Amino acid sequence: MICPECKSEYQDGIEICVECGVSLVFNLPVDKPLKEISWIKLGPVSGNIFAEMIADILSQNKIPHYLKADFLTSALGIQTGNMIGSRVFVFVPEEFQEKTNKIIEDISGN
Repeated sequence: MICPECKSEYQDGIEICVECGVSLVFNLPVDKPLKEISWIKLGPVSGNIFAEMIADILSQNKIPHYLKADFLTSALGIQTGNMIGSRVFVFVPEEFQEKTNKIIEDISGN
């Protein structure tokens, strides 16, 4: 028996998950394959602080995204300020490119 919520496994005879309180099932449904996503690289934006501001707004707008810093910035783990020349790229699914560009323009004032 398996909990459909937390995926905990139980011995036969137990019908309710101790953790979640939901009814156990014999088998979990097979997950559907994820759709293919075409990620678009935007930027660079100057530094982690600016990139994190963009990421926060993208999250608020429920836009999937990830950030990728240049090697030097990510290797040194600089988070408290912007190192001169540091660059961060924003990646979003292709269908969100226009909306994300608008968000970046609004923040940067360009």
